[in-house]
Amino acid sequence: MKNKKSRSAAAVSKPAPAPAARSTVLTPTPPPAPPGSSGLLPPDLRTWPGSPMRWRWKYIESLSGSRVQHVQYFCSLDEATDKGCLLAHPALPAGQGAARLRQMGQLAGVLQKRIQARADGQLGGPLFDPHSPELTKLHAAVVQWSRIQLDLLFHYYGDGQGGFRVEEVEMAYLMFAAGELRVPLSNRRGIGEADSAYYFAWAEFALLAGELGIDAASWDALLRTLVWTQGVYTHMQRPIGARPHGFHQYGPRGRERVFTLAVAADAHAKVRNVHTRTQLAVVHTTNCKEAFA
Repeated sequence: MKNKKSRSAAAVSKPAPAPAARSTVLTPTPPPAPPGSSGLLPPDLRTWPGSPMRWRWKYIESLSGSRVQHVQYFCSLDEATDKGCLLAHPALPAGQGAARLRQMGQLAGVLQKRIQARADGQLGGPLFDPHSPELTKLHAAVVQWSRIQLDLLFHYYGDGQGGFRVEEVEMAYLMFAAGELRVPLSNRRGIGEADSAYYFAWAEFALLAGELGIDAASWDALLRTLVWTQGVYTHMQRPIGARPHGFHQYGPRGRERVFTLAVAADAHAKVRNVHTRTQLAVVHTTNCKEAFA
């Protein structure tokens, strides 16, 4: 597809994999629940009056249209992973916030190493052996953060039958990668948009969870979206200058680049007729090489 005309990510509709079965656990958002949600909010992620994210929820209240649901989802995800929120949340038992942060740090380190190993063509060794001490010691962290992430996804995008409305998830991540959900702040970038190469960590986490047998069916249903939208992210956020670009050189570039349908089409073409975890892992590895090698 060679259409170079700038268009909104919301105009793109791509085929999605069939939803997978899973029991639904619902989670947070201060605004009214999206259509199809029961609106039940578990106490350990509910927004509270002193939340550092209150300003952002006030901003969201001023929005309208179909993108609101996606903005809410990514705000809830930021709230669930924000250090200030985790350490100050009154509903979390003593030490739970700090424990979640430690787990998140452990996961981030291993996921980045796996991503770099893919970029370097080194797919053997303990990082990719589900029985290795390096991965087995992460089991509790993967269980915890799989629950948190999937709870949010089921809350916003659950189909009411144990699966996802995958096309809506796909649109959310496409718009996020394209920078079309960013919060327009004059003095700061990276709010409401992908702000680092940890965008690749979503697919890497999905693969890791599958390898460890943790919520594998749900992550397999999401993996295709998490892989193909990497191409959009890389186009929009690739650092200036000659390659290779290191993992930590990536950062939010604001409105420096323009999203086009051609960008999405080229990224999505890599997963055409690709559906299995093994096949998608190959595409993910190719994307890691193109981004970081």
